[in-house]
Amino acid sequence: MKNKIFYTFLIFISIIVGSFMMYVSYEKIIREDYLISTLEKNSQVESEEYEIALSSLTKFGYIYELQFSDEPHIKYAFYVKDTKDDEYDLLYYSYGVDGDFNRDAKRDQLFSQTINDFE
Repeated sequence: MKNKIFYTFLIFISIIVGSFMMYVSYEKIIREDYLISTLEKNSQVESEEYEIALSSLTKFGYIYELQFSDEPHIKYAFYVKDTKDDEYDLLYYSYGVDGDFNRDAKRDQLFSQTINDFE
């Protein structure tokens, strides 16, 4: 009897963990698609120009770091979060520089203006 309860509990926990992993994976894909389409629409940046160097789940959404082929030492961070209307919103967060800190980020102002609407 104890073994049956233990195995039932183990199956239940496995189903919960598996469902959570599928949900997180699904959300990552949907938000990544939203990021790509918003960059193409607002900033005229094609997906072939960059690669997603990192994506991570945070408390409020996902952070994506993009690395462009013509700026290999700079990573631009974007945050895709939920809105109150169960939609997504994209926020350009910042950029980071690997190595030489005297490099200028070519697209920083572009993303600030087209994504965050800062002048």
